Amino acid sequence: MKVAIFAGTNLRHKYFANKIIDNFDVAGLVAQQRDYDRERNVAGDIKLEYSGEDAELMDWHFSLKGNARIDRVMKCVLARRAPNLKVEPCFAVVVNDDGVYNSPGIDIPAVSISRSSGKDFFNHFPGYHTDLDNPESIDYNQMQETLEVLNSAIEIFEHDVIPIRRYIGVPHLSSAKLWVDWRANSELNKNIRYVLYEMDNESSVFDICARLGIDFESTLAFIRQMGEKNLVKLKRNNNW
Repeated sequence: MKVAIFAGTNLRHKYFANKIIDNFDVAGLVAQQRDYDRERNVAGDIKLEYSGEDAELMDWHFSLKGNARIDRVMKCVLARRAPNLKVEPCFAVVVNDDGVYNSPGIDIPAVSISRSSGKDFFNHFPGYHTDLDNPESIDYNQMQETLEVLNSAIEIFEHDVIPIRRYIGVPHLSSAKLWVDWRANSELNKNIRYVLYEMDNESSVFDICARLGIDFESTLAFIRQMGEKNLVKLKRNNNW
């Protein structure tokens, strides 16, 4: 209960968009296998393992195919939030429900974030599957780091949009009071010209940020300001 309360308090988003992440256990998934309408509404899954283990760096596993949109989102988020993480292919160390999601016929790309020591499948951390594995052994700072990664990823899943230009050429940002002060956001200030040139009416804000290696939330805030100035129209990105 203590762990659940901590997670519920620190996760900014109280639910996941149904087309992005769904969460049910293996038994539930097996029961849902014939419910194809629901299955097709699930665009990806993030599996968490040992989030509060205090001795290990964060470990990320790709989905089986490795190039799904959820892989690209998590790669960008983790590069900024946890640059020292270990990166592994699917099934390298930890395999649970994500193995079912990735299986043939279900084909839901599932990634995994864990803090396994990676020694073997039966020794993920000291006290694994013993009475030492209890709420008192949890490092809540480590869990907080995991929740911040999830918050950043879900921000993209829920709010990504495609900016549709209402102008030709390059807009004069100062006259629209949209100049980005380098003292307030040096990264966006340095990349603003590239952001404007990347707006091709097909790429989403996330696509642009991924190509440029810049922060999603501040870039989205800027493009929303462009929308308020009627420079762009924002179209919900449903291409998950």
